[in-house]
Amino acid sequence: MAGMAVGTRHQGWVRSFRDTWGFINADGFAGDLFVGLKGNPHLQSLVKDDQVEFEVRRDDKGKPEAINVVVVSRMGGAPVPTSIPGVVAQVGGGGNFGGGARAEVGHLVGQQLVGRIKSFRDSWGFINSDSFSGDLFVHKKSNADLGPVGAGDPITFTVAEDGNASGGCHAVNVAVLQEDITSLLGQTVHGWVKSFKDNWGLLNSNRFEGDIFCGMKANKQLQPMSLTSGASVEFEIAHDDKGVRGVQAVKVKLMSGGTQSMPQQMAMAATARQGLPPGFGTPKPEGLVGRRCQGIVRSFKEDWGFVISSSFEGDLFLHKGSNPMMGTLKAGDAVIFDIGLQTSGKCHALNVQATSPFSLGDMVGQRCTGSIRNFDGTWGFATSQRFPGDIFVGLKSNPHITALRMGDQIEFTVQRSAGSRSQTGFEAVQVQVIGAGGMMPSAAGGLARSRSPRQTARTRGMPAGPRSPVNMVGTTLTGWIRSYKGDWGFINSSAFDGDLFVGSKSNTHLSRPLAENDQIMFQISVGPGGKAEALDVQVLAS
Repeated sequence: MAGMAVGTRHQGWVRSFRDTWGFINADGFAGDLFVGLKGNPHLQSLVKDDQVEFEVRRDDKGKPEAINVVVVSRMGGAPVPTSIPGVVAQVGGGGNFGGGARAEVGHLVGQQLVGRIKSFRDSWGFINSDSFSGDLFVHKKSNADLGPVGAGDPITFTVAEDGNASGGCHAVNVAVLQEDITSLLGQTVHGWVKSFKDNWGLLNSNRFEGDIFCGMKANKQLQPMSLTSGASVEFEIAHDDKGVRGVQAVKVKLMSGGTQSMPQQMAMAATARQGLPPGFGTPKPEGLVGRRCQGIVRSFKEDWGFVISSSFEGDLFLHKGSNPMMGTLKAGDAVIFDIGLQTSGKCHALNVQATSPFSLGDMVGQRCTGSIRNFDGTWGFATSQRFPGDIFVGLKSNPHITALRMGDQIEFTVQRSAGSRSQTGFEAVQVQVIGAGGMMPSAAGGLARSRSPRQTARTRGMPAGPRSPVNMVGTTLTGWIRSYKGDWGFINSSAFDGDLFVGSKSNTHLSRPLAENDQIMFQISVGPGGKAEALDVQVLAS
C-alpha cells in the first residue's frame, strides 16, 4: 500500500475484527489493511478500536497484510497481549500517525507537565514534552472535557499509569494553554462554532480567550453549507482591519468529532492557566506592573469593580479610592489604565480613564443594551451608550417581535446589514425588550401589557427576562456575597438582577466559609431542585 513501507513499523487502529481476521486503518494509507491471527500467532484476538503497531508484508498472492501486530492501548479494558519479543515499540517511515519511541515516563507518574500535542485523530493521539523522550499516549476516554485539539497545541497534563496497556502510561487532566490571539496569526487552530446565522458567526477555541469573527465572504469554501452551534472546526487566524480584535477566521473546515460543551471548555482552559511556567499563555497582571493597558469594565458597584483586558488573564481590581478623578463607570465601558501594586502585594488598576465609545464596526457580534429612539411601522432606530449615533432596527430581521415603541429598553446584537435601510451598514438583531416604553399592540390586536416570559416553577421567585440568572446557566461571572450564614447565602452581580443562591454543599473545594462582601468568581448552574445556584466559586483578591 502506498506510503506503508514493508518491514517498517507503523501505527493505526482496528476498524473491525471477527473470529480470526479483520481490518486495520491508519493515516498513512487509504482503505483497509487485512490482519489475521494466522499471520500473528502471538495474538489471541483483536478488538474494534484497539490502537496497534504493526508491520506490512505481502502474502504469497502479493496482497498486503499486517504482521507483528502489538496492541498499544485497548479500549475495552481487557488485558493487553504481551508484546512480541525483540520488537521495540517504534514507528518509522513516511506518512505514519504518531512516530518516535514509547515514552519512558514511569518516574514521572503523578507529575503535572507542560508539552505539545504531536498528533491527534478522532479521539486519540500522542504528546511530546521536554520533560521526557518519546511519545506519550492520550485518549479522550481519559480526558472527557478535552475538546478539539490538533498538532502543535501547547498543553498541561499529568502522567498516569494506563491500566489498559501492559506496563504503559498515558496522559490525564490534559488542558490546552491559552495564548494571545494576535500571537496566533497565520496559525491553524481547532475549535467550535459558538453561534452562526445567515452569513456570519463567532468561533471559539481553547487556544485563545473570547470569540473570533467568521464570515462567509472570507470562507467561500463553506458555501452553500452553513455552520451549526457546537460543530467542531479547524481554521486559520488571519488579520482583519474591520474586526474588533483585528483578526478573523479563514480557511474554516468542518471536522469530525461532534459538538463541544463551550462553558466546560473555557472553564477548563482558565483553570489550566493557573501557575504555569513563564512563556505559556497570557500573562497575569503581576507580570505587567507599570504597564499601560486597554480594557473593558467587567462589573462595577458603588466604588469598586473589575476590569478585563486582552493583555492579561483574569480580572484586575478597580477602586475609586485609588482613582479619585475617575468618575462613574459601568459594565461595558472602555478604559485605559496602569497596572499598579498595592502595599499588600496585590495588583490593581491606577490612572483609570474612560475612552471614547466603540464604533459600530468594533461592536459586530457583541451584545449591547440601549433604547428605541423612534419606530414607525416595521422599522426604526436605537441608541446605546456603547457607540456614537444610532443603529437601524427592523422587524424583518427580528421576526420574533411584533412591534417596538419609542423609549423601549432593549438588548441586541450588532450585525452588518445587507439591506438599504441602514445608512451606516449595521443593524440590531436578536432584539429582546427588557423594559417597555409604553403599551404595545399585540399580534391579535388590542394592547399587550407585558412581553416578559411567563414564569415557570424553575424561574418562580427570580427576576424574569434576559437579566435573570436562569438565562445565564453555564456562564462564568464575577460578583459579591450579599449575605452568608452557616453554610449558605446569596450572591449579587452587576451581570444579573436579584439574588443567586450559593451553598457550601455545592462548593466543597472552598478552604474557608464565605463572608459578606467577598468578591468572587462563579459559574451559574441549575441544582437538583430546578433552581439556579452558584458553582465553582472562587474568592478573588480584594
